[in-house]
Amino acid sequence: MPQYSFGLSTAKFGTKGANDIMGAVLAAIGKSREGTVSFSIPEQTKTEFRSEEDEAPVFQIADNDKPAVFELEIMDADAVSLQTVFGGTVTGTSPKVWEPALSSPIIELSCEITTKNGVIIKIPRGAITPMVDFKISRKELWGVKVRVEALKPASALLAPYSISFP
Repeated sequence: MPQYSFGLSTAKFGTKGANDIMGAVLAAIGKSREGTVSFSIPEQTKTEFRSEEDEAPVFQIADNDKPAVFELEIMDADAVSLQTVFGGTVTGTSPKVWEPALSSPIIELSCEITTKNGVIIKIPRGAITPMVDFKISRKELWGVKVRVEALKPASALLAPYSISFP
């Protein structure tokens, strides 16, 4: 039976587990701006080997696949969500102050995406690439764009991502 999937219910992030297994404690880091959430599995590329005598390839090999990618834009980021995706430190309580790390760290987190009808995408080891898009305007909200590339976990038994259907 076909499975239709629509809308985002939650996007949660957290520290990955030992050997890059899915993290046990995940939490939302903000609301996602409408129309910015996507998950894509890139088209596989291949190298073809041809002979002079044949029109069609005689052999093909798969090239290194590009990782699956999850993207969203957080529209209500705060100091803690900035620390989650950029690293750095948060100090104070009111106000909370985020300060970036002196050098840009490589951030790897577990990520779980759940659609409105219960499809769950799990990325045990995701490389996080954040970017701030701060439009200072009365008609725009600032946003933090987050890109998650699904990486191969250290455990040979784990896939870079999984998709489960209700």
